[in-house]
Amino acid sequence: MEPIRINLASVDYFDKRMIFAVMAVMVIISLLLFSLNIRRMNRLAHEAEGHRVGIERQKKDQDKKKKTAQLQKMAVGEKEIGATLRHTVFVNRLLAKDIFPWDRILDAFEKKMPEGIFPERLSADETFGRVILTGYADSMDSVQSYLRQREEADLFQKIVLIRISAEQEPPAKGGKPPVRFEIESTLQPERLFPEKEFGLLWKVMIPEPKSDEEDRGSKAGKK
Repeated sequence: MEPIRINLASVDYFDKRMIFAVMAVMVIISLLLFSLNIRRMNRLAHEAEGHRVGIERQKKDQDKKKKTAQLQKMAVGEKEIGATLRHTVFVNRLLAKDIFPWDRILDAFEKKMPEGIFPERLSADETFGRVILTGYADSMDSVQSYLRQREEADLFQKIVLIRISAEQEPPAKGGKPPVRFEIESTLQPERLFPEKEFGLLWKVMIPEPKSDEEDRGSKAGKK
């Protein structure tokens, strides 16, 4: 048999080791590109998160500024309303000094006054909601009788004996009676200033009377 002859010059020869090296290089390049893409994606995600947080913070700041502006407008409005009300009350109280019905109050105190009662002074507080009668009496019984009679007057909402004292020694001839008293009377403003004549003046001029507990609390606070 005749052997087969091969011309090596006409045959291409491939080294398998070169193929493995090329594949390794391609894998390394792919890994590098994948790593770069991951880093870029992370950076873009971080930037997007930063933009989102910034937008939310800016929105919150805008909402806060709007609320602050609204509160400031409301505060200004409340201040103006309060100033107007205070001015109205001040003017009405000045008016009350001129039209305060002292004659009716004196008549309510002097009507059916028992013997032994000697009024000395009648004054009103700054709100014109209460009046105080200072005077003398010849005995404690006369004062108690006088208080019971004043409770029937329609101008008074409440009458309280706030101070009473008695001299131990009998008074000299022609001197003042031995018992000194002070009576505080809370007025009923709607009867003092009838709506038919004065409208609703009594509502804005004289504040509502405080309860006994509130009154004691305010006095304790002043002390």
